[in-house]
Amino acid sequence: MFGANEMVLAYIRRLVGSKTDRLDPNGSLHAKMKASMFSGLFFLNDGTDGAMTHSSTTTVESGVYRLSSLSINSGVTIFPTSSFLCFLVQGTATINGTISASGKGSAGGVNPQSTNANGTNGLDGYGACGAGGDGGNFSTFTKGLGGNTDVLSGVPGSNCTKWGRFGGDVRQLLSFQGGGGGSGACTVYSSGSSRGGTGGNGGGVILILADTITGTGAIRADGTAGANGYSSGNYAGSNGGGGGGGGGGGSIILIGKTISVPTLSANGGSAGTSSGGTTVAGAGGNGSIIRITY
Repeated sequence: MFGANEMVLAYIRRLVGSKTDRLDPNGSLHAKMKASMFSGLFFLNDGTDGAMTHSSTTTVESGVYRLSSLSINSGVTIFPTSSFLCFLVQGTATINGTISASGKGSAGGVNPQSTNANGTNGLDGYGACGAGGDGGNFSTFTKGLGGNTDVLSGVPGSNCTKWGRFGGDVRQLLSFQGGGGGSGACTVYSSGSSRGGTGGNGGGVILILADTITGTGAIRADGTAGANGYSSGNYAGSNGGGGGGGGGGGSIILIGKTISVPTLSANGGSAGTSSGGTTVAGAGGNGSIIRITY
């Protein structure tokens, strides 16, 4: 249940459909976001939750914080409990440490182990707009696809024929997390066992609105790497488990009169390697970094 005067900011984690165009016939993306998407955030930026200072690494509850000021000290890392973290700051947000939502987005696919039996297809990762990266089929060393984001598609591994869907469309809602990478597949295996690598998780979402956003630290919403494929026993030739696809990068949205944080990262995760071989799966697509000054 929600308390009196508690702010609720809803956002969509999964959408139905496969819309991938990002063209806006009604004006620039910057103008549309500034005029309509964020106008309500300024009204709610009232400092109700007071000042927040972090002097040690900690995990904070995901959600919306209405602060008078925000300080994250050097050497300190703040992690959200899940995929979304929003700071609405009346004054200055000073980030000398790190805010990290890396790996907090959609989960990657997981493939069960195959023992002395035919292999199994890799499983799709999840994403904000349906599936993230597709899982591979169980032909020799099939790799998982990389997770997708609202900007770039994940890169497919060889032997993969489909792309995962885009993680979202910033014209509709900016708060999109990165898609999870698809898991690698298990191949036909006569003696021993094999398992496809787990797909990497997508990056989460960090939104900060403040009069001034400054500091010497970093804000990260990266996808995590796909795991390597596994095999044991006497496998023949190139049989084994395919590598998992990397998770897609998440979203970082910064709004302020002055923005000067040196390190902003929403990169896709790297791909896992197939067991018994050197080929890799698909890396995750990079996410969104949006800075709006007013």
